[in-house]
Amino acid sequence: MENEEKRTSKFQMFLFLIFIPLIFLIIIVYSVLTFAGFSPVEKTMNFAKTIPYVGDYLKPKEEKEKQTEEDKLASVQEDFKKEKKKLKETIERQKADLKALETDVTTKETEIQRLTQEVSSLEQQLEAVEEKEKNAKSKDIAKVYSAMSSGKAAELIPNLSTDEAMYILTSLKDKQVTDILSKMSTEDAVKYTKLLNEQNGQ
Repeated sequence: MENEEKRTSKFQMFLFLIFIPLIFLIIIVYSVLTFAGFSPVEKTMNFAKTIPYVGDYLKPKEEKEKQTEEDKLASVQEDFKKEKKKLKETIERQKADLKALETDVTTKETEIQRLTQEVSSLEQQLEAVEEKEKNAKSKDIAKVYSAMSSGKAAELIPNLSTDEAMYILTSLKDKQVTDILSKMSTEDAVKYTKLLNEQNGQ
């Protein structure tokens, strides 16, 4: 019994000395602040909203939904930025590859032109060498025919190509040509006489 009375007595002391005066003090302070134009409830709510986790529970539903939508939009925008960056990097890489290929093509074209000119030059040199060789052979043949009897020459010349026969005849002395033509058949003599006249512009 005594213990119960002590507990009741302590509770009453707490109630009358601390709790009730504190409630009255809060009411008085609230009233004074309200009359002074300061809104304690609004300020308290605003302060509570700044506290992590607590603020999330105090936000209105519309504000929470708005915040969620803003977060989603920010996330989508961030994804777009990343995708845009990737595309730009891909484009730049492909441009660099294209430029390298163009440079390679230009280099190859220059090399082809150089080789073409080189081949052309070598072909000209080969033609010159062949011409010299042909002339040397023709001179040798002409020497052979000049040392040959006119009858033997008249027999062999018609069997040569026209160009070779004409080269030999034009490299011989006029007397030798006359002797050779006189010993040819009439048909061959007429043919080579005509060609010699054409060559001499007669």
